[in-house]
Amino acid sequence: METLKTKKDFMRVIRGGRRFRLNYLSASLIENDLGKPRIGIAVSKKLGKSFVRNRIRRRIKEAVRLVLEESENSGWGVDVIFVPTGEVKNAPFEELKAEVAELIRRSREHKTEKDRRFN
Repeated sequence: METLKTKKDFMRVIRGGRRFRLNYLSASLIENDLGKPRIGIAVSKKLGKSFVRNRIRRRIKEAVRLVLEESENSGWGVDVIFVPTGEVKNAPFEELKAEVAELIRRSREHKTEKDRRFN
């Protein structure tokens, strides 16, 4: 799993991407030409000190890794930025993983819907 690192990449996804929101996470995503997903995680300082933010980031990254490992992600070229909400600090890992899976499912549905519209 690759990550988004530059401000330019983050801004491209946030400005031009499609947004989805659930209880613990919101996600912005936009298609890329790489044929594989790239992930970015933006944790606000409002959520706590650095050790809290890093823990949130690690949990989200692990949830994404597990969901992508379980699902078929071949040819799914998308850049995704996950933005956690305040409730994520106390969220059980299984619920967090379920939200990541739901966001990925919605994004794939949106892509296939878009493909159907233009064909």
